[in-house]
Amino acid sequence: MSAKGKVEKKHNIIEGDQPLRDYNGSKDGKPVFETWDLDEWKEHAIKTKMMNINGQKPCGMCGEVVYYEEMPSHEKPFCEKCIKKIEKYSDHVTLKKVPKEDK
Repeated sequence: MSAKGKVEKKHNIIEGDQPLRDYNGSKDGKPVFETWDLDEWKEHAIKTKMMNINGQKPCGMCGEVVYYEEMPSHEKPFCEKCIKKIEKYSDHVTLKKVPKEDK
């Protein structure tokens, strides 16, 4: 609290050269929402259903029920077993970018 008795809001500011932007529903290419504050972004994401706070969904690989917190609504969660399989797989596999073919 400041000397005048007002509560000062502490901002959770992102680092980097660009703010967080939501272009969903933009007709002119300009962002419909823009902020440097992570707390404001979280509130916006919840209001616009870009993020689910708490819930459960089946694992994206095996179907086991996974409980989650603060997950983007378009993503599927993975259980611990499947995450370990993915990590084990990624240890020995290198993805290669395929060049585009001229038509």
